Parts: sequence; structure tokens; C-alpha cells
Amino acid sequence: MRMYVDEIARVIGAQLPESVRPDTVVESVCSDSRKACPGSLFACLPGERVDGHAFAAQAASQGAAVILAARPLADITDAIVLVVEDPLFALGQLARAWREQSAAQVIAITGSCGKTTVKEMLSTVLSQMGSTSKNHKNFNNQLGLPLSMLAASERDDFWVMELGISREGDMEALGAIAAPDVAVLHNIGPAHLEGLGNIDGVLHAKATLFEFLKPNGVAIVSLDYPGLFDRARTQTAAVITISTANPDADVLCQYVGSQNDQGVFVVTTKSETRTMTLGIAGAHYAENIAAVCAVCQHYKIGLERIEEGLRQFDNPDQRFVVENLGDYIVIDDSYNANPLSMRRSIEAARDVAGDGPLCLVLGEMRELGTARQAEHTTLGVVAAGVNPAIVLFKGESAEHVQTGLAQAHFHGRFFPTSDATDLTAVLQDNSFTHGTILVKGSRSMAMETYIQPLREISPRSTT
Repeated sequence: MRMYVDEIARVIGAQLPESVRPDTVVESVCSDSRKACPGSLFACLPGERVDGHAFAAQAASQGAAVILAARPLADITDAIVLVVEDPLFALGQLARAWREQSAAQVIAITGSCGKTTVKEMLSTVLSQMGSTSKNHKNFNNQLGLPLSMLAASERDDFWVMELGISREGDMEALGAIAAPDVAVLHNIGPAHLEGLGNIDGVLHAKATLFEFLKPNGVAIVSLDYPGLFDRARTQTAAVITISTANPDADVLCQYVGSQNDQGVFVVTTKSETRTMTLGIAGAHYAENIAAVCAVCQHYKIGLERIEEGLRQFDNPDQRFVVENLGDYIVIDDSYNANPLSMRRSIEAARDVAGDGPLCLVLGEMRELGTARQAEHTTLGVVAAGVNPAIVLFKGESAEHVQTGLAQAHFHGRFFPTSDATDLTAVLQDNSFTHGTILVKGSRSMAMETYIQPLREISPRSTT
């Protein structure tokens, strides 16, 4: 970004001190004092353990031009202090103002699972067509989205922004900041039920994004989830539909299977059909690819160019990353989990394993509220359905997962686990000397720690 301090003060409703130059330029924004530098704005935000105001002096000493604070800071003399009631809200206002100064097309992506993958896929394709900015990793909340937008260039052609919510009111805040030209809602599932109540609450909260579309904006929704299309049509006449099964969709993407460790997908639009062979395999990717193709169809990008872009795509870390470790194929999908993403990941792991042995290393699914017991019992049923040899589960819902396994007549071995060292012992004790291992769980379960022991016992294959 590049904005004058007087403009910033006007946008966020702060009083500009009379003694400062109104033409002072701010060229970056941060909330981490260690990233403060000459020409930056440092936002003092309260945290769970520390208060950003305690680091304002450090940011100023490193050259920050502006300090955004919730109270006066009399000891700061070498930076301009702008005082507002809520610095986080002010960052959102600033990001929206920056969005209005840019000519970039803003594509906002939300859904219950796969948001980051769609964002990374789409930004990879669009970057072949023009200058493109995106969220850093999954910086998708009320802090991450403004920081991502303020880091983007006004000269970009596209901003691809992921929006993540966990409670009522979140999307109202994020939608107002993004004001997208295109809004993508590619799936709905039982995620963040603790804050959103039930599946209807999830649909309502996610679909609120459509209310913030720019005039003549476009909604992209899946026909595979009841209610999405109808909700989108109440907000805009321009709706592009996607599906992995319904031939009436504007964009249909079907997973054919894998060939030589590559996935084969057939994409059909109203004007063309193309078989894409990509370096990713699994039916769960079909929905993501359909969403990407729908956005690109809106921008008149053909399937051949889309395939060329998707061939450059690399999975983000901890999101179904397949790695050959000696005699094991390890799937690291440990970043996060909810019932929808768990089911898809487990089914995709069986696809990767083929007829070979499969071990599922699963962690608790958080933020499910009163649905926790039922969803973890269902998880056991889903896991049994792919016939794994071993299931390890970390978390307080182990007994419910075991109940589901029993209901589905699971014939393998089940082990509760609390530590990554359990995995190697279980594999050795059960003669699981080769096969596919899936690791997945909610972020707070730190399931990525189960990957390193596998690297230690099975060096990465050089083939």
C-alpha cells in the first residue's frame, strides 16, 4: 500500500496531530513490532498473552512512521500516534479504503473446507494472466484479511482473498472489508458448530458474503449443497454454478482416477470439455478445480490455459501433501480438520493407497459444540468404511470414534494415542512395514508432530 497519513487519519476517524506533516507516506502495515520498518504503520493490538501497546516504542525505534493505538502514548515522540477506539476495526477500514483505490478484481473465497487450496490454485492460474496477490498462508480472519489486502499492490490485476469465519458476525466484518467482485462458496459442512450452531447456521453465515458483492458482482456456488444456489440468487442475478455430479451445472468437474501418481479430471463447461492430468490425485480436488474453472470462465480464460496453470500448483504445507518415505507413503493433511474435510481426506487416502494397507492417524475435531459425540462416532463409521489396517486417534473423543468403528464392523486395530512416539511403536508391533499413512486433525492437536518420527525411521525416497 501507499497512503498519506492524513488520508489514513480521515479513513479511520482519527485526529491527526497538528505538529505532523500530513504528507507523511505509509508504505506497509504490521501488527508485529519485529516487522516494523521505516515507512510502516504499526497497529497496537491486544493479544491473549501480550498487549501490542507494550511494543509501540520498539516499533517506533525501528522506524515506524505511524503507531495505531487505542490510547494516547505520550512516550512516543519519533512516530505519529493515531488514536482510535478499536485498532483492529480501523485496520479493516483502512484495507477497504485501499481496496477502493485499486483497480484489481477481488475474488473472495469461503467454504467449510478447501478454502486455502482453492485460493492457492486460483492465484497460481491467474498469475499466468496478470499480476496477482493473495493471502499469506491462511491469513483469513479480521486481522489476516486486512494485512493481506494492505500488502497487495494497487496495480495488481487480481486479489485472491480467502475468508475464514468461526462465529456469527464474522462474515459481516470480512465481507465489508473485501467487497468482492466475485464471491466463491464451494461447499458447506459441519464446521465451527460451537460458534455457528448447526449446518443451517453455517450456510447462513457463509452465504452472508454475497450481500457484500460489488454492483454486477458474481457469485459462484455448488449445486451439491442444498440451499446455496437459492441463497446466492437472492443477492445477485449473476450466479455461476459448479458441481462434481450434476450435469446441469455451469462447470462440472469429475475425478476419473489416478495414472502414474497423477490425477485425471474431466471438466465440462457450457462450451467445452477437457480432460486434465494434474500432479494431484483424489476426488476431493474435483470441487476445488470446478471453483477455479468457474472463476476463470467469468474472466474468459479457457480450459487449456487453466490446465497449464494448475500444472504449476503445489499443495500448501500440511494440506494433503503426499510424501514417499521409504516403504511408506505418508499423507500430511495435518493442518486442520472438520467432519467434511475428514471424510474427504480419508476417502482420498484410500484412493492413494489403492488395495494396499492403510493406517489412519487422526486427531480430535474441535469447535463442534454439542455435536462433538455424534460427529466423532460418525468419523469412526467413515474410517471403517475405507477398511484401514490401523486407526490411531488422539483426543478426548477416542471412545466415540471407537464406537463408530464397532458400529461399522471394523476389523482392524484401534489405538488411542497421546504422543507421536506411539505411532512408530504401533507400526512395529503390528508389522505395518509398508503402506499408506494419513495424518489429520484439528490445528490445536498438533498432528504434524506425527510426521517427523516417520521420517526418522523411513528416509525420504529418492525415486
